[in-house]
Amino acid sequence: MIKTPEIRMFPSHGRRWPLWGDVEHDELCLKPSDLDLSDELTLNLRALHDFWERHDTGLWTTPTATGWDTNENMRVWELAEAEARRQLVDEVAQYGITVEHRDD
Repeated sequence: MIKTPEIRMFPSHGRRWPLWGDVEHDELCLKPSDLDLSDELTLNLRALHDFWERHDTGLWTTPTATGWDTNENMRVWELAEAEARRQLVDEVAQYGITVEHRDD
């Protein structure tokens, strides 16, 4: 199990999982297996990250104002991300780990 007391959840191009620890514990890039996450949550995180990579416009030559290819896809992402975050909070609480809340 990890030593990082608080994890973050956000996508990043080039990373397979949207899970982040801290540098202090040499646990910056995390995988679901590092947190002993359920198969269901692992699959949800994979699908969430894949969806983001398909629809995020941040790496496009001319990104959109919202950063998404459509407003509908942005809303789908927001709902799915909120549910995955809720699942993550529930699953890591037993280890005394918290999930950073982000308002972006």
